[in-house]
Amino acid sequence: MAVTCAILAPAGPQRSRLLGTLYKDERTPRLHSFRVLEKMVMDRLLRRDEIEAFAASLASHQKARLEDSTTVLDRAVIEHNMLATSRLYDNISFVQLAELLGIDPDKAERIASAMLIEKRLVGSIDQVDALIRFNTSSGPLALAAFDVQIEHACRTVETVASAIVKQHPHLAAPKAA
Repeated sequence: MAVTCAILAPAGPQRSRLLGTLYKDERTPRLHSFRVLEKMVMDRLLRRDEIEAFAASLASHQKARLEDSTTVLDRAVIEHNMLATSRLYDNISFVQLAELLGIDPDKAERIASAMLIEKRLVGSIDQVDALIRFNTSSGPLALAAFDVQIEHACRTVETVASAIVKQHPHLAAPKAA
């Protein structure tokens, strides 16, 4: 339940910290929503099929429509994918961003400007050229993202090693001196 609520929360630094904490919990890989959680923690773009699979598990009140006729999940995914896009591009036109997000360019600009104003996205809007410029940073946020990626690699190695030991316990037995 906590993972679902965190995924549906507005994108930003606070949600990222919460998702990171939930991702570190050893119980979360067993959840149906783990793939979505993992992609959000790793700042990867979410695909439509992953979103639809996650949406199928939501309760009716979590599928409520907002004032612009989108759902809470739609808004969370659009904002997440916008943040993920800011990690991939230095700048992008609103036409290209809208195509990537599956919305119209005006809506992409409105959401980007709201996220910039609320400091949930770092960058600037160039209205003359109709594009958004993302400020990339090599500061603490970049290091935190790198730490999460290293932690993910370590977890994967640990999972593989555990599977090997489970299949071949003799490999983990202490050697006689």
